[in-house]
Amino acid sequence: SLKRAANEEYRRQIWAIQQQAEELAIKMATCHAAPAWECLQEQLQEVAALEERLTQLKNEEEGRTSTSLFLTQISSDLPVSLNESPVCPESPPPPEPQLGPPPGFDH
Repeated sequence: SLKRAANEEYRRQIWAIQQQAEELAIKMATCHAAPAWECLQEQLQEVAALEERLTQLKNEEEGRTSTSLFLTQISSDLPVSLNESPVCPESPPPPEPQLGPPPGFDH
């Protein structure tokens, strides 16, 4: 039926978002290895975009209880797993001594 096809498409989109979220989590984990706060900021923007997409889907699907519950679980899982990651701070990390200017920088 048409409704079932829409449901399949919906689940496909959710799955794609989950995949993107997992890739982002991996990228974010590698970001802090390099002195690249900008890199991390970029990933956080992508996460925000994914969450926005999830919200849109959720609104479109409000009428379907089963998929709404399914989506609620994903959208609550997604930000939590990323926010709990130690390499995903809310604001730029304070500079640590060993990350100071290179030797000879201030001479």
